[in-house]
Amino acid sequence: MKVTKIAAVFLVMMFSGKMMAQEAEKQLLIKDADDKFPIADVLVKYDHGNSHTHTTTDGTFAVPVKSLPDTLVISRQGYDEVKWVVTNDDDKNKIIFYSISPFRFPK
Repeated sequence: MKVTKIAAVFLVMMFSGKMMAQEAEKQLLIKDADDKFPIADVLVKYDHGNSHTHTTTDGTFAVPVKSLPDTLVISRQGYDEVKWVVTNDDDKNKIIFYSISPFRFPK
């Protein structure tokens, strides 16, 4: 009986921790500026700290709210590198439109 109660309390704590973690993130979406399709595998670096993430196949990524405000450095081969400031005051779900870099001949 005691083991069952302890297991139940543990499960409740585990799920409430997951719910709190979900609230502590801001979901963002990166789309191509021209065709408006999501872009996968975009590297997103945080200016405040040494961490980074990549967009998923649907173009989304999460930013920890506790690290905001922060400047994100967004880069992917074939696209311009962009610095974008994200704050906690922005809408919960934000779309970033990302432009393809023009072709340049090497010097």
